[in-house]
Amino acid sequence: TVSSDILPSAGFGITSAIKAGSAFAIRALFDFSTCSDVQLLQVIERGNRLFLKQENLAADAFTALFSKAGCAVFTDYGTASYDVVPLSFPDKKILLTDAKVPRFSVWNEDALRQPENVLLLGELKERKGGIYGGWQYEENPTEVNEVLNIVTEDMRRRLLCIMREHQCVLEARRALETGSFGKFARAVNRSYESMRDLYNSSCPEIDWLLKRLSEISPNFDAPRNPTTCGRITGKGFGRCIYTMLSVEDIPLFQAKLAEYERIFVFHPAC
Repeated sequence: TVSSDILPSAGFGITSAIKAGSAFAIRALFDFSTCSDVQLLQVIERGNRLFLKQENLAADAFTALFSKAGCAVFTDYGTASYDVVPLSFPDKKILLTDAKVPRFSVWNEDALRQPENVLLLGELKERKGGIYGGWQYEENPTEVNEVLNIVTEDMRRRLLCIMREHQCVLEARRALETGSFGKFARAVNRSYESMRDLYNSSCPEIDWLLKRLSEISPNFDAPRNPTTCGRITGKGFGRCIYTMLSVEDIPLFQAKLAEYERIFVFHPAC
C-alpha cells in the first residue's frame, strides 16, 4: 500500500511520489537488481509521456526519487541531473497550506513553450563560470527589452518572470550553501512577487495570507533580511502556498488562518 495524508489534488507532488513508491516496490518485488535509479527515472518519464500525455515533470520525478530529509533538491533540465543541498535552518518549519480557493485558468500556459519563445529565452542565456548550471540570463535591461520587444506585453511579462525565477533559484542555492536564511527567504519572497506581478498566478486570498505572514516577527531590515518567507506552490493558479517561519511563530500563523477563514469563507488545510 502506498498512501499519503495529503490529497493528490492539492498539487504538492503526491502523484509523483506515488509513482516513485510504486516503481521502487515493483523493482524490489521482481528483483530487477540491474535496474539503476537513472533507469527507473527513465521508465517513469516514459510513462508520463506515453500514458498520461504529460511533459516537463523531471523536477517532480527527481524530487520524488532522490530527495532527502532536511534538504532541497536542485534540478538541471539541460543536463537531466540533480543534486541535494542541506536546508540547515533548524529553528524554522515549513508549512504547506491549501487555501481552498477554486482553481481557475486565466490563460493558456502552453503558449510559453512555443518554439519562438524558447528561442527568445535562448538568446538571453549567457555562459558564466562559478554558478550552478554554468549559465544565467542576461541582466542588462536594455538587452532584455531589445530581444523581447517582438512579443506582446503579456508574453513579455511572463518570459521575464521565467528569467527572474531562474535568478531566484541561483540566489536561494547560494544562500543555502552559506547558511543565510535571510538571503534564502528574500529569494523565495522575490519569486512570489514575480509570480504575482508578472505571471498573473496569484489571487487576493493568497496575497492576503502571504502579506499576513510577512507581518509576523517584523524587523527594521525585513525587506533585505526577512525572518519569514512564502510562495505559491502546486498546480493551478493561486491555491496552495508553502511558508517557512520560526517554530514559535506557528501559532501566530494559525491564528491568521482562522482570520482568513472568517474573512474569505474558505476552509484552509495546513
